[in-house]
Amino acid sequence: MPISPGRKPGQPERRRDLSRVPHPIMVRYRVSPTASWHSGPVRDFSRAGARLICEEPVKTGELLELWLGMPLFVEPVAINAKVIWQKSAFSGRLQLTEVGLSFPALDPQIRMTITAAVVRFLKQAAAEAAAEAAKKAGKKPEERPKS
Repeated sequence: MPISPGRKPGQPERRRDLSRVPHPIMVRYRVSPTASWHSGPVRDFSRAGARLICEEPVKTGELLELWLGMPLFVEPVAINAKVIWQKSAFSGRLQLTEVGLSFPALDPQIRMTITAAVVRFLKQAAAEAAAEAAKKAGKKPEERPKS
């Protein structure tokens, strides 16, 4: 795994070192092996964690089991995530909980696939932003590279 700029080998990742992708995806999650499954949107993610909206309260430090499906995955994968922070969020009449998750013990192959997805979505967002800027400037947008 490449080391983030400004970080020495052996130093832990810092949140600001990681690129977060604001690409919403739905996940299934539960708070224990015997709990029922819930669905919720991931607002953004990086190779080390995600921001999830939950329908029920969860506690900081709690472990969640996620079933995560992404375009680069052949099928959804199970990921254990730790709740790092949580705050109340409202959506109309619903009281929701927004949580910050870390992926503390992620399989290296899954982490590599998530990293590839982050890179792919960041390139896609950059290409879309460049096309929008060109459109506003009255120029013909450049051909987008296929990924």
